[in-house]
Amino acid sequence: NAQSLTFETEFLHRKIPYTVVGSLKFYEREEIKDVLAFLALAANNRDEIAFRRVVNKPARGVGETSQDKIISAAAGGKSLVDASREVGPNLAKKAREGVAHFVELMEEFTSFIGADSSEKKDSASETESAQQSAKKQSSADSKKLSSFIELVNEKSGLVEYHTAQDEIAGTQRAANMQELANSAVLYPCTIAGLLDFLDHIELDKTLELTDEESGTTDSVTLITLHNTKGLEFPR
Repeated sequence: NAQSLTFETEFLHRKIPYTVVGSLKFYEREEIKDVLAFLALAANNRDEIAFRRVVNKPARGVGETSQDKIISAAAGGKSLVDASREVGPNLAKKAREGVAHFVELMEEFTSFIGADSSEKKDSASETESAQQSAKKQSSADSKKLSSFIELVNEKSGLVEYHTAQDEIAGTQRAANMQELANSAVLYPCTIAGLLDFLDHIELDKTLELTDEESGTTDSVTLITLHNTKGLEFPR
């Protein structure tokens, strides 16, 4: 099932209608949406939709009320990571610990990709920050974006979370997450590379929507050998 991504991408760009049997289309799968939300938040720390999806997944005790407080604190364009850092200490113990862990995660992710999770800069530190960014950029040139997505998969707890849901389904979900990482191997491990990757995915989603709206019934069938057992097909 994880291998459908390569086929789906090719079919979309060649405008060949297709149907996935026995599984959701790749970008509609829960675990893929979860990983993409982390990526989107690393690329844009004001992305409220992405924030709400992953701040408490896996569960960290950060309920809707706590999320609302953080989002309110971020009103006016402040980073959601900064808002989480400010609001966290005032929350109940479990939520406070959960928010602290989430902030730590996002700081690690943004540092790895070369983005800045905090807007707290002064003129004295800007030169140093620029020098550090240049060093990170040089180091990132030798790395691929796939390494960043693999880091997100593991450190976020999503692999463990989805694997624990069901042994068979969990293994497939982990494979899907790895396939998403594999698809990013052609992109550099930089914030620009991440933005290009996310733009590419949005384009594919748009093409997918256009394909669905066309109403074409004649399409290529994507199905695993396992799912074809007992079914009749002309070829």
